[in-house]
Parts: sequence; structure tokens; C-alpha cells
Amino acid sequence: MLAKRLSTILPPSNLQEALETTKIHSVAGKLSAADTLMTERPSCSPPEPVLMK
Repeated sequence: MLAKRLSTILPPSNLQEALETTKIHSVAGKLSAADTLMTERPSCSPPEPVLMK
């Protein structure tokens, strides 16, 4: 939950950061043909916690 909220706390991406993010997502195959410059910071959910025995 914190990872999703962190992107709203951080300042907006500048042009250089947006270009880098777009390049990385493009190479990873995560952009469709209709996608353009990614101006929002990416976020991902961490994996479920592993229970320790």
C-alpha cells in the first residue's frame, strides 16, 4: 500500500526521468503501440510477506 501512495507524495517526473521510464518500459515490452511518454511515476506492489516459522 505504501508503494502505491509513495508516487503521489513524490514530485512530478521531469522530462529526463519520464524519458528514462518510457525507455525502460519499452525495452521490457510493457508499452503498447498507443502508449506515449510516461509522465506518472511507476509503482508496483511488493510481494506478499513470507510467514516465518
